[in-house]
Amino acid sequence: MDNTTHFESSKDLKYGDETDSVGNDKNETPLLLTPNTRETDDQSDDTSLLSDATRTGEEPDALAEESAKGAEIPFAAKALAIGLAAGILVGGIGLLLHDSAQSAFANKLIKQDTCPTAASSPSGFCFDSAVSVAFLANNPVSQIASSQANAVISAPKSRIGIFGRAELNMRLSGLSGASPASNAPLSNTRASQVTGTLSLAYSALTSTLQSGSNSKASIFYVSNNQIGTSNQVSYQGQQITLTVVSKIELKNNLLYLTPQTVDALNHSAPASSVFSSVAPVPVDIAALPKGMHYTGLTLSKYLLTFQFSGQNVELGSLFNPKAS
Repeated sequence: MDNTTHFESSKDLKYGDETDSVGNDKNETPLLLTPNTRETDDQSDDTSLLSDATRTGEEPDALAEESAKGAEIPFAAKALAIGLAAGILVGGIGLLLHDSAQSAFANKLIKQDTCPTAASSPSGFCFDSAVSVAFLANNPVSQIASSQANAVISAPKSRIGIFGRAELNMRLSGLSGASPASNAPLSNTRASQVTGTLSLAYSALTSTLQSGSNSKASIFYVSNNQIGTSNQVSYQGQQITLTVVSKIELKNNLLYLTPQTVDALNHSAPASSVFSSVAPVPVDIAALPKGMHYTGLTLSKYLLTFQFSGQNVELGSLFNPKAS
């Protein structure tokens, strides 16, 4: 049978006290219904209620979880920001103290150890130029704490003994006693180890050579273990240029030159055929402070560089403008 609800035409309906053709009371108002409409609406309502019930049960937990996550992120960010700010503040204070101590030590060296006169032969290092000081920390913590246990000192123009205008680079390790940056005398501070280099032009050795006319002598680089010395000498009533190429070496804290070849009047000859003796000739060099000694020598085209070291050295004797 067809599920569609059919309505008869008005001619099939009788009014008054009569009933219609299907037996219904004439006073009843007809309902226009579509088959299964109520059933569908009921199902829709049920689904809507179920959906609402599901959302009602789930949303509070999700909101709480999102809220907790939102709270965690700002807290972590704030904690990180506070930690970074504290670290920067502490590190900044440490670096300021570090820089202040370095400047104090450098000023102290300049004030106490400036070479008094050009003719002086100081027993320790003194300075004719600015001095750079850098304190080196053993670790990041001691860096922040402005540790002064190790220091590097450099100066483009220093002097010691007969050496003048020498470039100094020195490392002081294991500093103990009074802080080198304090107002205490340098004699109150010691270094367990000192290492460094002293570089000077070859002309710094000119005054130490004892042959010919030193006023016009010159020294120049030949090879990694040879230097040349050129002097004006008298020969058969005339001044000629005598050039001697010598081996240079450092032994037992002393510098030696051993003649190898001689050039004069456009001729070259073995030194043994010119000189009666070609034994190593000692050359005066600067004496180092107590506890220090030379350890090596290197040659370059323009500079002669001495390496030195020492142990348990008092800074008062290491930096001293007074002659020995």
